[in-house]
Amino acid sequence: HTAKFSYVFTKMERSQGANISGAFASSQANLSQSDVDIRPLWQDIAAKTKPRGMVVSPLHDGPAERAEMLSFLFSENNAINTPAEAFGLCIPRRSREALISQLNLHRLSVEKALEKKNLPLLRFRLQQLRALCAEPKLGQLPECAKVLQHCTQYVVAEIEHKFS
Repeated sequence: HTAKFSYVFTKMERSQGANISGAFASSQANLSQSDVDIRPLWQDIAAKTKPRGMVVSPLHDGPAERAEMLSFLFSENNAINTPAEAFGLCIPRRSREALISQLNLHRLSVEKALEKKNLPLLRFRLQQLRALCAEPKLGQLPECAKVLQHCTQYVVAEIEHKFS
């Protein structure tokens, strides 16, 4: 959905607009390995500003320039009509790995608490896991639902086994 994005630069002179694309293209080489998630954005900015970046100077532009820029930005062609489809959860790889590790620690803690029949700890860990997966953005992660479902099924299976 990056086709719907426009980039407007306000902290530079109009004469610098022609250099924006080159600056973003050359800065891609300086991105570290951990910045892999930002590379597509840098490439999109470099491509869209290639002919000339849109530079707006609120202090120096007249009403006609501002109106032209606003009509371009808010035209029907640039509209995102369904934001839920255009914007999704974006978590950097390291953060996602840390979250998955945390979810697995919760899973192991639930299993151990059940094995030791430590009901207060079991209740506490399940509440923590449920709260973590109820976070609006984290709840979208399939790993959250998977671990929560696993823990729930594990507890139910153990209870059924003990009482059957």
